[in-house]
Amino acid sequence: MNEFLAALFQAFEEEGILTCVLRNYEGFPFENVGGDIDFLISPSELPRAIRALRSLDGVRIVGFTEPSYAVRCAFLEGVSQHSKTRAIQVDFYFRLAWKGLPYLDVDTVLQSAVPRKAGSLSFLVPAPVHEAIMSLFSSLLVSRYLKEKYFPQVQRTFAANKCEVISALTPQFPLKPATQMVEAVIDGDRQQIMACRMPLCMSLARRSLLCSPLSSAVSVTRHYRQALMFRLTPKNIETVYILDPDGSYNAIIIERLLPILYAVAKRAKESTFLPHRKSPCAPQETDAITTSRMNETAGQSVSLTKIVKCVVMNWADQFKVKDDLELHLCGICYRDLPIQSGRREATIPMWFARLVAKLAPPADLWIYLNPGVETMQSRNPDLNPAEATKQLDVYHSFLKSVRRRHIILDASKPLASVTEDAYAAIVDTLAARTEKVLKSRFQ
Repeated sequence: MNEFLAALFQAFEEEGILTCVLRNYEGFPFENVGGDIDFLISPSELPRAIRALRSLDGVRIVGFTEPSYAVRCAFLEGVSQHSKTRAIQVDFYFRLAWKGLPYLDVDTVLQSAVPRKAGSLSFLVPAPVHEAIMSLFSSLLVSRYLKEKYFPQVQRTFAANKCEVISALTPQFPLKPATQMVEAVIDGDRQQIMACRMPLCMSLARRSLLCSPLSSAVSVTRHYRQALMFRLTPKNIETVYILDPDGSYNAIIIERLLPILYAVAKRAKESTFLPHRKSPCAPQETDAITTSRMNETAGQSVSLTKIVKCVVMNWADQFKVKDDLELHLCGICYRDLPIQSGRREATIPMWFARLVAKLAPPADLWIYLNPGVETMQSRNPDLNPAEATKQLDVYHSFLKSVRRRHIILDASKPLASVTEDAYAAIVDTLAARTEKVLKSRFQ
């Protein structure tokens, strides 16, 4: 973390960007207590800030989102080799606003920022009054709750600098509601603080619309448009399908991938191809990997109608309300997609499997865990070599026909090695996808 932060601040300095770290810098340079790093910058500095991130050696941007009109989020991979710190989220705030209406002026906060030393690092942080206002309003105005984590420090700052806090608020708020809020915070009256929220918001809206009606209306419109487009469209979902013919491995791999994919996206989670039921491929991991035999009930409960229903449900999930960038790891096994391979169980033809792949929500990457004939037989002794070879060939042919980015991994290798190979494939794919977004967005 120390080396990463030093390189990051150096990159900003070389680009000539004025930034300040908004909060959670107390553990610098060795620890990031907040999980992500929040920077405040001028709106015009965003392209140079992204260029600074792209210049970091060994670090790749694997995700970029625009969750609101006021913030841009970048997800960086390559920060370290530790499982939960391989990646980190860096947020750039360029508006301190409620519904698009500013409650603090960004340039004023940046010009008033104070230097802070942490080991060999030197960076800017907001003045105490500004930091207290932002810590309070970022949850109270925007999210409608009081964040207790920051409240004691906010209360102390308000009490020690009451006149300065009111003075900082009055450019955007009338004196009376601003004073009432400050006094409620000093008194620690949480009920009164929540009661002051709506009058404060309404007074901010009235003053903004009266002083600059056109720009305020445009800002509010952009805010709601951005929020709607971000939360209800699939563009902030990254999907990886992990295909395992016998289903003994993909759930184990996903379970091991989730911790090391921390901060590659805002949220990494496991999903199933058949979301309306618990996946029958859920593994039991012991000293030796075991699995129930495929020929017991494989494919018998799966019908064409069920698969079509699953495709529809997966598309519906794409348009559910989402808070931020999500990475979905979806395991698919023989019971989910029983493609005809000469077996006697209920199966589906290859053409239908290909159609399902085309109609399903598009994946950024397909990972095929190829166990090999010998491993297939060791997992299912009733499977003869010819059947195992046929089944592997069928799924290999299906994967090539998908015409999406895909990779074939040797699943007979040690579990840790397969996990690392899958991780490398995922971050390479996300980095390539993000690079296209950044080029179209900033060049």
